[in-house]
Amino acid sequence: MNQPDANNKQALGISLGAALGIVFGVVLGIATDNLALWLAVGVGAGLAFGTALGAWLSQR
Repeated sequence: MNQPDANNKQALGISLGAALGIVFGVVLGIATDNLALWLAVGVGAGLAFGTALGAWLSQR
């Protein structure tokens, strides 16, 4: 099986972070009845987490 290169690992981390951020943002937004705010916060936090995760995966 082929090993993914560093660019694919970076993209995987960002995608995973964005997906998790969207999920958490929607859940918190529905719970607090402020979907727009928490969706934006969730996506921003998810992308930041995903970038860090992608960098960590690229170094491994």
